[in-house]
Amino acid sequence: MSKRTSLNLITFIALPACLPIYILLIINSGLSSHLALAQAKAQPAKTVKQGNQISDPCAAYDPLRDPNNEVLKRKYLIRLEGYPKEITVREAIKQFNISAGCHHMGKTQPPLTEAEFLTAVRDIPQEYPRPSAIEEKYLEQASEMGILPEGSLIDFSWGIDEKPGYDMTYWKIHLLFDLHTHPLVPEDLIDPKSVRHAFTIRRQYISSKKQ
Repeated sequence: MSKRTSLNLITFIALPACLPIYILLIINSGLSSHLALAQAKAQPAKTVKQGNQISDPCAAYDPLRDPNNEVLKRKYLIRLEGYPKEITVREAIKQFNISAGCHHMGKTQPPLTEAEFLTAVRDIPQEYPRPSAIEEKYLEQASEMGILPEGSLIDFSWGIDEKPGYDMTYWKIHLLFDLHTHPLVPEDLIDPKSVRHAFTIRRQYISSKKQ
């Protein structure tokens, strides 16, 4: 054994008995810190898009801020052009309730249910003016098969009706068809009175105020 090795061995033996435990604790503490840091770095940051899902369901599309965000862009275009393909009534209602829940008035209203929607749809043919032949076909398909066609949309609007002596605030759920061939324009989403004919699913009065 060399002189240097012997000296090191003697020095180690001469250390207090508790020192190896103290050293072990320091090593473990260091390893724990490194592991915690590595785990923190491994956590994904919150983003607007996670796979095919939107982390914030109320995120709005801004073409200047999010020109390449296809998820938000599709969400925005649905309100102008309707569903891009056939969709089940159940899925359409699910999407509607998420969208309505992001509105300051919509989030105070009861969610739309499949039973309420289908009951309203089955009552529409009794309205005046009557639906067109193609609209009656769409309504029957929704009622009997639970399917809404491409270009249809369950949407909402709210506004103030100016009645003699009172301003009446309302919340409205409506059903539109053929938006893929006759799309809405952004102004339609701001002024509900500019929206072309839509079938009423629910009309809820919110409040009235004397003029």
